[in-house]
Amino acid sequence: MRRSGRTAILLGVAFLATCCLAAGRQAGARFESRFDQLDRNGDGALTRAEVPWVQFITRADADGDGAVTLEEARDALMTMFGRGSDALPEGGTKHADIAYASIDGVAPRHLSLDLYVPDGAEGAPIMLFVHGGGWARGDRANVARKPEYFCGNGWLLASANYRFVPQVTPAEQVRDVARAIAWLHEHAEEYGGDPERIFISGHSAGGHLVALVSTWPEPLREVGLDLSAISGTICLDAGALDLEQHMLNARGRGIFADAFGSDPEFWREVSPMAHIAPDTGIPPFLVLVQGGQRRLDGAQRFVDALTAAGVPAEVVYLPDHSHATVNRNVGLPGDPTTEAIERFLRRNGAPVH
Repeated sequence: MRRSGRTAILLGVAFLATCCLAAGRQAGARFESRFDQLDRNGDGALTRAEVPWVQFITRADADGDGAVTLEEARDALMTMFGRGSDALPEGGTKHADIAYASIDGVAPRHLSLDLYVPDGAEGAPIMLFVHGGGWARGDRANVARKPEYFCGNGWLLASANYRFVPQVTPAEQVRDVARAIAWLHEHAEEYGGDPERIFISGHSAGGHLVALVSTWPEPLREVGLDLSAISGTICLDAGALDLEQHMLNARGRGIFADAFGSDPEFWREVSPMAHIAPDTGIPPFLVLVQGGQRRLDGAQRFVDALTAAGVPAEVVYLPDHSHATVNRNVGLPGDPTTEAIERFLRRNGAPVH
């Protein structure tokens, strides 16, 4: 691409951001018009060939499919330009780059977490967040308003990185999540946290990983714990809860094929649905889902299997949300995501106030 063309596209993205920030104040049509101009092939999504701003594409691609839809662009730009951050309430502290494990040859950032702590914390419940990104990208810094929300309610919030596909498979990724839980279990009291009240949440691919570590005893057993170490699990629009079915019904393409390959035995090993069984200590589940009927049906099958195994579980459908806002709106007052999470936490002995 010639320099002038590249400059024009970057200027277009900047204008798109301006429209995004004004969205809801008569700017919606301008935003969509600018998006359409950038979408040169008219397929309803932006790629790096059309918008060579790598940071924008990486952060906006909420479902990790390599393309950014209009909804993803709007959500991401609101976050990138001021609507949501990792701000703490007054009196909180962020402890960054804490190594929760060490593995030879692995960059420390992949095995580290950030811990957000309210001043004066003592015996506080803990929420561990696991980011999304198609199992191949993402970062623990993308926590939106969660630090302010949880710390403002007296909780500790941890946000963890993990290794990526293709360097490792999801079977190793879930073990990284187990290592992060083990670190919190061992060290939470040093920061005023309660190791007996560790809740976990994850978005998209991260939602799959928290569901898997909560149903498959092996990863936690390897770090000296069992499923009772988790007080509750929140899945934020996770699309691979019944991975075997997902791969068999021809939707297992793209990022799913990259992450899970073609071996049905491996699909079963890393499918949360496949590990559901009664009397195994699986914690209570809250599953938040948006999208069409097929996505809702998949989430409902997972929750029905949990319920049949005697595990308290609920699915909450959010038809007015996007894949990104199910995650980004956590902590937004009055939003259905926040309300559902608050009900779930109250039921499980660790309310927010």
